[in-house]
Amino acid sequence: MSKQISKEKLTEIMDQVQEETKKDFAKSIEEVFNSFERVSMDEFMSRILPQLLSTTYYEATTHAELLIIDVLKELDLLKIDDE
Repeated sequence: MSKQISKEKLTEIMDQVQEETKKDFAKSIEEVFNSFERVSMDEFMSRILPQLLSTTYYEATTHAELLIIDVLKELDLLKIDDE
């Protein structure tokens, strides 16, 4: 049982997931910055920067998961738990 995906299709999937991730990441970053008007450098370092790093990590892991799921779906190798 050998399933394959073309480089073109893989690139298409990666580009689509990347575009979705960019939109989600921009929205998440905007939410972090909108929660603070003007802050001191100390507050930025102690409160905002950790939130930005957390958001970045979350979006990166979500991006990787979505990419894997989309490729498995394309290859018809994803088993749905209810089936």
